[in-house]
Amino acid sequence: ESMVPLLETSSPAERLSVGRRIYKLPKTLGGRKELIQYFVEKNDWLAHYFVLIMGSRETGLELGPEDWQRLKLSANHFITNLAGILDAAGGKYEAAKEADMQEATNLTDKIVLLRGMEIFHGLTVNELAAIASLCEHEDFSPNKAIITEGEVGDTMYLVVDGKVTVSKNADDGCSVDLADMGQGDYFGEMALFDDSPRSATVTAKQNTRCLVLHKREFNEAVREYPQVALQMCTELSRRLRDLHTKIQTMPVCIT
Repeated sequence: ESMVPLLETSSPAERLSVGRRIYKLPKTLGGRKELIQYFVEKNDWLAHYFVLIMGSRETGLELGPEDWQRLKLSANHFITNLAGILDAAGGKYEAAKEADMQEATNLTDKIVLLRGMEIFHGLTVNELAAIASLCEHEDFSPNKAIITEGEVGDTMYLVVDGKVTVSKNADDGCSVDLADMGQGDYFGEMALFDDSPRSATVTAKQNTRCLVLHKREFNEAVREYPQVALQMCTELSRRLRDLHTKIQTMPVCIT
């Protein structure tokens, strides 16, 4: 939680001031160049992210070839991509193509969004950032089936904007709507833990944007941050109990 001001403060000077307090920087550090070098050499991908984003603004990020190479070979693919974009642009944010930088620079927005979701409640900013860095955006038009009951999937969806309907086939073949979901809700989460067929169909009711998290990338994050899986399992257990109760009280479909 102590790193949240770094995500939500608008002024670069204020973010830098907060960062100095959080990281307890050595007193021997001098100016901007030494500060950037200090963070580049840390084994902390989130520190690398803030260096790349903050350092590339204003006067630009001046790093030697070895430092750029170190960042581009990061174990975190998000840092690898971002470093590659900025290195090609001479270390300057303004020189990077807007389309290329859009996805790279909205990590903070994703973290704030995930932080408000019940399934990620209690996770640290580092843990949230690990998940956020693996999420991609995907848009769906109205009446588009995002997941279909009975199909096997490997993706979890988190609603950023729009609305979806969750439905399930009854024993007599009728389709029964179970719930509507909107911003901050999520679905398809069981696919991250097993290979079972989808238990319900989810359809976009209007233009809908989701964050998409795939099983392979999720497993990578869990290896480094096992608390993520523990928190998700706790929330999933609660949701499964609620769903079981709802299914038991579904009305009989009469044709």
